[in-house]
Amino acid sequence: MSVNEQDGCQWLDVPNVNVTCVEFPGVVKNVDNALRSLGGGDDLENAITEERAALALRVQPNDLFRRPVMSFKRDSKDLLLSVKVPKRTGRKRKRGSNDPFTFHSHEDSHTTDRLRAVGVMGTLKDEQHSYSVDVLGNLTTTHRFRSLPDFQYSTATSGIAKSMEKHILPLSFPKIQDFGLDLGTKGLVSGMDMVPPPDFAMARIPYQYAYEQAMGVRAVGDMAGSKKVVNVFAHRKIRMHNVPYDEKTIPTQPMPDIDNESTLDAPYKTVVDRLRELLEQRPILTRRYFLCKLKTEQITYLKYAAQYSAYSFRSGPWRDCIIKFGVDPRLDCKYAQFQAMEFHVEPARGQAPLWMRSRRGGSRYGQKKTEGPRGYIFDGKSYSPRGRTWQMCDIVDPFIRPFLERPLRVRCDIKSYGWLQSGTLATVRAVMKDKLTILAAGEVPDNSPYQVLAGLPDKVTSSDINALALDRQFTPKEQTIVTDFRRYIQYRTKYLPDLQGPSFDVGSEHNLDEDAVDDNGAEDDEGSEDGSLSRTDIEDEADLIDEDEVISD
Repeated sequence: MSVNEQDGCQWLDVPNVNVTCVEFPGVVKNVDNALRSLGGGDDLENAITEERAALALRVQPNDLFRRPVMSFKRDSKDLLLSVKVPKRTGRKRKRGSNDPFTFHSHEDSHTTDRLRAVGVMGTLKDEQHSYSVDVLGNLTTTHRFRSLPDFQYSTATSGIAKSMEKHILPLSFPKIQDFGLDLGTKGLVSGMDMVPPPDFAMARIPYQYAYEQAMGVRAVGDMAGSKKVVNVFAHRKIRMHNVPYDEKTIPTQPMPDIDNESTLDAPYKTVVDRLRELLEQRPILTRRYFLCKLKTEQITYLKYAAQYSAYSFRSGPWRDCIIKFGVDPRLDCKYAQFQAMEFHVEPARGQAPLWMRSRRGGSRYGQKKTEGPRGYIFDGKSYSPRGRTWQMCDIVDPFIRPFLERPLRVRCDIKSYGWLQSGTLATVRAVMKDKLTILAAGEVPDNSPYQVLAGLPDKVTSSDINALALDRQFTPKEQTIVTDFRRYIQYRTKYLPDLQGPSFDVGSEHNLDEDAVDDNGAEDDEGSEDGSLSRTDIEDEADLIDEDEVISD
């Protein structure tokens, strides 16, 4: 140690010696055992000389079947200091007095081999002029043990482990030849010797959970004076009736465990009242229709409003539609116009998917509002990628509309076709899917290839499908249309061999008289020549026909 002549501070000479530091995760009482747990001299030498070498710390060095804890090698720029302080003798006296040093107890007479940091700092303060500091070298590399140790499994009583330790681990070929297993016992028996797996724990790096209270958690009091903890930022519960297509009894009121309507904020209440107003005009509607009838600032409350005044089917012809409480579309053919169809249209080449465009452009509900008040209408000329569901009454395409005006069914097919005939629905889906694909690509659809489906009957049978495939030669475009038509019919009838499906008998609701039904299963009616009610007789409002009117199959 030298003294600087200018400022009088002490200078320490740093020798040109590189030192590797090992942060041992434990209290070292025996240096030899600590070195053995790190692999001994050979492993320590490799850790110093090799660039990417790591140390393996074994809790039980004699048991090689226990998984070690591996170190992380990091570069360091520190100095290794040697600090020498006076050794404690165990004698004490009152601080600041000149009394002689004495032993206070038997325990204080012992000097401990383990020197703690607190004791070192206290000694440095007490002996400011009696300690010395030297630099032993540069700490260039540090080995740290940060991973979690695995569970330890004792193999002291394992015969297989002992045999492997004796014959395999020495890596001697003559000893390996003597290794053998008892293959005479088959199956699981009591007391069977099992070799432990190489790993027990899946995690190696400890996770910093950093538990803390949520920001929105508050302690609030109620009318009775008691306090409870609530999350003021939590979203409101959505408890909407979502029933299967074959549910016998439809909901007539909201679920009892939803938030009381009187406790809703003004924006919520406004949207709830707006939905009730729309359901009076149109008892079955889609979320897209509801969205187009709202203001921009009301879109946020869209998904919370339906649970107070409507329910929905999870499958079937009216899937995911918002249906007014008490209205069962399976019982009356006037609700055929509200059947919904969902399409999945692939984005045009070079165009990002819908979810990616939503993230880039902001809220998807905000962009959806740009469709305008009649964005739910399909006219065959415009297409919005935001909508995938259309109701029959909202399809005004001049080519598709005549198909929807064909005669309906007498009995509702509650699983697939609803009130529409199988051929009608398959034709509409095939044509509309192709038009949506063309419009999504920025092109104008041509109606001429769709004429191949114009002559098909309303009710398609398996013979009609076969005749459609053998009747004539199709152009590539017509072949695509016919293939989609056949695929939809075959998909719907895969589990319905009679092409009718499960039906909801509405004879009692319409007072059908068996004597009034002709040979074709249709009741005579004065409204049309063939005794059927055409879709042209159906208006856009909910009160379309009287209860005593019946349509043919």
